[in-house]
Amino acid sequence: MTMSEVPTHVPDTCPVVHFDNSRNQPVGGYFQELDEMRELAPAVWNTFGQGFWVVTRFDDQRAAYQDYETFTSESIIAVDPNPQYMWIPTLVDGPDHTQYRRLLNGYFSPANVAKREEQNREIARKIIEELKAKGSCDLAHEFCGEFPTRAFFALAGFDQKDAPRMVELVTTIFDQMSNPDDHSAQAAAAGEISEYFAKLLDDRRANPRDTSTDLTSHLLTCTFNGEPLTQETLLNILGVIILAGLDTMKCQLGYSFYHLATFPEDRQRILDDPSLIPSFVEESLRYYTIVQPARKLGKDVEFAGCPMKKGEMVLLDLAQSCRDPEAFPEADKFIIDRQNNKHLAFGPGAHRCMGSHLARQELVIAIEEWHKAIPNYELTNTEPLTEHGGQRGVNSIPVRWDI
Repeated sequence: MTMSEVPTHVPDTCPVVHFDNSRNQPVGGYFQELDEMRELAPAVWNTFGQGFWVVTRFDDQRAAYQDYETFTSESIIAVDPNPQYMWIPTLVDGPDHTQYRRLLNGYFSPANVAKREEQNREIARKIIEELKAKGSCDLAHEFCGEFPTRAFFALAGFDQKDAPRMVELVTTIFDQMSNPDDHSAQAAAAGEISEYFAKLLDDRRANPRDTSTDLTSHLLTCTFNGEPLTQETLLNILGVIILAGLDTMKCQLGYSFYHLATFPEDRQRILDDPSLIPSFVEESLRYYTIVQPARKLGKDVEFAGCPMKKGEMVLLDLAQSCRDPEAFPEADKFIIDRQNNKHLAFGPGAHRCMGSHLARQELVIAIEEWHKAIPNYELTNTEPLTEHGGQRGVNSIPVRWDI
């Protein structure tokens, strides 16, 4: 962190940092920087990009997420305050946001996700069986990327053959989210995703499928304010769903397996007692929180001890609140059987992650099924493992095992 020029309305009592979320660094580096920043003050000014606030504490972040009139969702990327795109329902607040969410809630409800459990276990087992004979793999891509992608495509009724290209496009978009200067690759990837879904919508209009198993067909039957969804709205919703469903799970699952590969004593605990796996998942979500939304100020406000102006961006990186020692005892430690683990990894408030039930199921299934088949494995890297910014994640987790 380095000092740099700041707006005149930022007082000396509000620390200034230069936090660059666009680079690769050793795994854990981002979390360490965010921990250090949180201990500076409840809010700091970050000079990266065009400059933006960072609110660091659990209670303050929760309050900000619940005040959509002050902390609006007009933009959710700190370095992109004026997005040239619309993501529905992500960039919508208030009653309209609630109405859009209702169109999708049934697909991601606990009951519907529970129906998918055995199907998702079969998907995981098939991938693991394909990998097992190899004796080695890159967990970050060959399993942590493959499993949630196949599971999500099965849930939504998308064609599995299109999954690899969708993963590439989604990864490009998230990689560009931390770039303050050039969004051309992001725009090109978003355009290709839009073209893909436009063709899919044409097909489903001509050949509708079961709306309980095909998300696109379901959306074509939905209405907003009594009117059918427009083509633009449909493309926006489908684009958001694919963004939310792929890279986030790959990254979160990657950190879980990174931990198990790096800390064999914790792996042994879940091997000895698999009933600890759901608790391990919750602690992994807390300790390795990947989601870092921002909000755009809808009005001037004095918040967390700092004067913030309308139009400025505020980063609400959930890793800071989830590792806040004021909210969690021994917050800097990974405690598998942590009690009362009320983390904010899925976000608080109206924009809480719609796919949280599916995410939890996939995380538990992945860890259970992998360790049934391949309980003992070791890292093969000769250089330190690295993580990327944007959507925070481990770049590679090379492992090997004996059958």
